[in-house]
Amino acid sequence: MSGSGGPEIFDGTVFAAGYWGSGGLDRLGAYGGGAAGGTPATLTGTLTRVGDTVSAVIGGVTLTLRAYSDIAVGTVFTTTDLATFYVFTRVLFDPAQLYPLSYTVAGDSGLSCFVAGTRIAAEGGEVPVERLRVGDQVQTLGRRGLQRVRWLGRRRFRSAAAEAWPVRIRAGAFAEGQPARDLLLSPDHAVLAGEGLIPVRYLINGATIAPAPMPQVEYWHVELTDHALLLAEGLAAESYLDTGNRGGFDGERGAGASAEQARRIWSAHGAAPLLLDAAEQVAARRHLLARADLLGHASTDDPGLRVVADGGALRLRRDGFRWRATVPPGTVGLRLLSRSAVPAEMRADSTDCRRLGVAVTRLLLDGCAVPPDDPRRAAGWHAPELGLHWTDGDAVLLCGGEDRPRRLEITAAPLLQYRLRPPPPWRLAA
Repeated sequence: MSGSGGPEIFDGTVFAAGYWGSGGLDRLGAYGGGAAGGTPATLTGTLTRVGDTVSAVIGGVTLTLRAYSDIAVGTVFTTTDLATFYVFTRVLFDPAQLYPLSYTVAGDSGLSCFVAGTRIAAEGGEVPVERLRVGDQVQTLGRRGLQRVRWLGRRRFRSAAAEAWPVRIRAGAFAEGQPARDLLLSPDHAVLAGEGLIPVRYLINGATIAPAPMPQVEYWHVELTDHALLLAEGLAAESYLDTGNRGGFDGERGAGASAEQARRIWSAHGAAPLLLDAAEQVAARRHLLARADLLGHASTDDPGLRVVADGGALRLRRDGFRWRATVPPGTVGLRLLSRSAVPAEMRADSTDCRRLGVAVTRLLLDGCAVPPDDPRRAAGWHAPELGLHWTDGDAVLLCGGEDRPRRLEITAAPLLQYRLRPPPPWRLAA
């Protein structure tokens, strides 16, 4: 989909296709995964707005895909059941790259809202968002003070796929009383963070801010006289700004708007700058990570590696970040199990949204190297990198089932921090 608002023709065009995985998103709005370079695919159809469908041929299989969002180098599609996402780019797909969604186009999915039950500061006190009515006065930050509700939008997901799950902001995640209680927002809902508004999907840290899986969810949005910052459970979050996505709500119609048109609307009417560039978000992300540490969300560089042979755990002899074990005779395959983490959730300046386990730098079987491109490294391995090969936390090493004991040696690099068990709930509001 082009930013000019006109249709983009895909008839017979060959793309580099990046496949995310079966089952949805690991981190909402951050697309990656798949093999380096992607898989060639042919798309046929015409796109004019979010929701349009095209026919895709990938590896000889024909699929019907629905346009979901623009990204800087192409388009994100989803299967019609919203279960699987595909990234189609005009350049070779990079599995280590973060491809952030266009905020305004992603908004056409209707996912920029408060979860039902969220308490909004109003003239007479806090009111659950679904109990607000047109004409009510609500509190806003700054000189605008009380503003009148002019429209309320609702959307229900009765069988919510991963991209529809809300994001939970734990009490005290930003500061004391901000929010005062856990706050649930849709992934694209922007909150005041630092010098501007940032969609909450970009603030996920796996501790105080994380996806909240739900089988069904009801979302509401509140439009005021002017775009402003509401107080939702005590945290400053945006009111609704019509950038062409009103049709995503129940009973509403909307023709949609191009990304460029939406950006112009935001520039003219937004209550604060919208910070979508990763560099603009670093300070806010760093503050949230420091706050998570203060609230007791500890981390470690120990991957907690375990090796399981055909169902039974091996006895590991550890020396620093080197593990040795004896593999029993007849073992067909080993599973390398470990903690896992998303670098972008652990480091403020990272845009790597892969879920990573152990950074294996050397893998020996009977004293012989098993190189990164060896087919014995089966499922659960990311694309090899210079000098290391990441697992995803559950990687398979095939051993061949030989009738003799074998010697295994694994060396890894401590390149990642992993979240430990969160503190008790009572500490989250400290």
